[in-house]
Amino acid sequence: MNGANILKVIENLDHDQRWKYMIALGKKAKNYPALSQSLATLADSNIHYHRVIALMSAHGSYEPAMIARALEDASNVYLSSAITLAAQHLDADRITDLVPGLSKKRRHLMFMALLRVRRTIELADKYGWSKSLRDQLQCYRTDKSLWISDAAELVIPPLALPEADSVN
Repeated sequence: MNGANILKVIENLDHDQRWKYMIALGKKAKNYPALSQSLATLADSNIHYHRVIALMSAHGSYEPAMIARALEDASNVYLSSAITLAAQHLDADRITDLVPGLSKKRRHLMFMALLRVRRTIELADKYGWSKSLRDQLQCYRTDKSLWISDAAELVIPPLALPEADSVN
């Protein structure tokens, strides 16, 4: 099934049906390289709607390259979806590679998503961040009143450059 066929099939579906269909297609794409390539082509399209449709399929395939492309997309339409997928399904190396290229707003949203899925300590352990930073992360994770404070900005630069905080 190519991109044009996918678009033709979803043309008459309502929003919920379109989501269900694209998630199912994403799951199916894990086992069918041609389908996976068709979805990747949609994700690389210059047409915004095609990229949105492709991101819907990533909720079924969890395709790292597609999720990464969605994070870097100029559009904010499905940004929260892309960030949630990234926080849940991208490995720590991929996340730390992507974060420096994100805007301040997107870095902040990524940090918050990582907190929600409890992956900040995993990143701190992986990159040997200092005990004081680990304590900050634990505090942010447990005290929800801090989530909206500017103090969270103190933690984002080490996420972008983990080696900067490795010297104690």
